[in-house]
Amino acid sequence: MIHFILDFGIWTLDLLPHIHIMMISEALETSFKKLTHSQCSDSPWLDTEVLLSFTVKKTRSWLLTHHNDQLNQETNKRFDHFIMRRVKGEPVAYIMGEKEFCGLSFKVNTHVLIPRPATEELVEIVSKEERTINNEQLSLVDIGTGCGCIAITLAKRFPAVKVIATDISRDALAVAEENATRHGAAGRITFLHGNLLEPLLCHPRPRIKCGAGSDRGSRNNKKINFSDCFLDSRMRGNDHGWLLITNLPYVPSPVIAEKPELAHEPVLALDGGPDGAAVYQQLFQQLINGLTDKLLPAPIALYLEGDNNIIPRLFALPETQKLSEWYTIERQNHVLSFQQKTLKGGDGNERE
Repeated sequence: MIHFILDFGIWTLDLLPHIHIMMISEALETSFKKLTHSQCSDSPWLDTEVLLSFTVKKTRSWLLTHHNDQLNQETNKRFDHFIMRRVKGEPVAYIMGEKEFCGLSFKVNTHVLIPRPATEELVEIVSKEERTINNEQLSLVDIGTGCGCIAITLAKRFPAVKVIATDISRDALAVAEENATRHGAAGRITFLHGNLLEPLLCHPRPRIKCGAGSDRGSRNNKKINFSDCFLDSRMRGNDHGWLLITNLPYVPSPVIAEKPELAHEPVLALDGGPDGAAVYQQLFQQLINGLTDKLLPAPIALYLEGDNNIIPRLFALPETQKLSEWYTIERQNHVLSFQQKTLKGGDGNERE
């Protein structure tokens, strides 16, 4: 671009605004200072590097070896726009529209929770049960699938297994289905809309069409009338088992209000009620009702994500104590696992 300056004696008229072309190193340093000053991030330098590499579509290591390269005006403008979004507290994953999980890239937006390392730990613990899982007679059920990262990762790791994923939000299911298509797993995952276990008991169709439009759902703790429900056909019969995996909301409501960094993520995917245990308690009660009324086959195992605050509360729930009649319950760091016991039937014979 040509920069014209007209000289009228001691006066000069600049016809175009001065454009400061930054080198990569300068752009990084300037943006790092903005993020540091705003206190919006615990890792301002990492965020700066990630957003600039996303802007120029290069790796972070490329930035280091090209730190004297200049950024053109359009690139500078886009990068500054991303930085200002971050300054306002928007998570990097939402700015990029992507989040890596277990080595795979997933689309994310404000309809879904951003995957965390604790959820990767959940997937890794489940994956250790390879001999049990990779079985054509087994279904993996991901309750509250969000962006689909758990269901899709396990579907890719275990090609023989059937996968069912549920969510209360149609918008979240739309994102999950898009991610399943991206990773070539759409034909192997059944997506169901509804609250927790309800779709497995009451849903009349094997799939739903997730259209546009806001529908985040709600959890009203209503009592389910299991007598009006029926099981999904692929879960009937004694020769077909299922395993439940879930990362349900477990952040206490008051904590959400105190953490501005959570303001951009969907409350429905975070809010675990006053003490963080409400949604898990609802899931446990649904499962107990289904098992007691013999309308739901007992899952061979359950794997739940939690943290140091919520897991002790889950152990203390009366519903957990009831489930301990059927399951051996153990904690593995951020994961609470329920392994089905071998029970004695009324005739004295062992049964699952």
